[in-house]
Amino acid sequence: MFQRFVPGAVSLCLIAGLAGCAGWPFGGGAAADNSQAERIIRTYDLDGMLAQVGPIIRDSLDSNLPATVPADKRRQLDAVIDQIYAPERLAQDMAQRLQQRAVERDQTGKLAVAAETVGDPLVGRMVANEQAAETEAFATGFQAFLQQPRDPAEEPRLARMRELISEMQLVDLQIEFNAGMLRGMVAARNEVVPADYEVSVENRARMLDQTRESLRERLPSQLPTMLLYAHREVSDADVYAYLALHDQPGMRWVNRALPVVLADTLTAAAERLAGAYPPPSADAPRD
Repeated sequence: MFQRFVPGAVSLCLIAGLAGCAGWPFGGGAAADNSQAERIIRTYDLDGMLAQVGPIIRDSLDSNLPATVPADKRRQLDAVIDQIYAPERLAQDMAQRLQQRAVERDQTGKLAVAAETVGDPLVGRMVANEQAAETEAFATGFQAFLQQPRDPAEEPRLARMRELISEMQLVDLQIEFNAGMLRGMVAARNEVVPADYEVSVENRARMLDQTRESLRERLPSQLPTMLLYAHREVSDADVYAYLALHDQPGMRWVNRALPVVLADTLTAAAERLAGAYPPPSADAPRD
């Protein structure tokens, strides 16, 4: 739902400097009931968002790995990325983290209320509008929309979109999504390049800081206009009703928790990648 609203976000990660199996995170025991968290993630289309991560990382590596990396290492790495970033696995991990966060903070009541609230048909309609942003038709229409003179009468409606972005923490979600992908790209690249070509811890931190800063600067001006166009056929009354849903305590808690659990999910995936990649043999150089 959310990544589609950030044109060029992946390019930003690549420009930042990429040019050049571990166990399940929460251990064993009886399976927890994560159905409420899973419902929220599905309704918000966060599982669709997570499904983009593996393909984006693979595509970036195809374009940016040094030519000296042999084909067999590339194939092995692709297989590991497919395993670590399997969409269902990421979605389940995120749901479990959201549920665990609610338990640890004694907020399971708010989680339950939010899971009920996202069943409102209005939520599904608004999310569907945002999902349409991945289509060519949306891109064409949005570009035409941007070429039109700004109507001052749209300003109150644009202000509502800014409120919605704030309520749903969309800027933070986008930042953590892109930072998480960047972590995965760096981790995957470092597994197959010679030591001299690895991205250092310091450089990774610098790249992450630059990515966060750039997105923090431009998203607040980009997202409202995109939401304005995405929800152009939604009545003002429904926009106010949607904002009211997100202003409820349960929804506010979930919306603020989601960027944190998304960041934790993608950070853990990047950390697992190193343990899952086939290590070099003892008698062979890494290169």
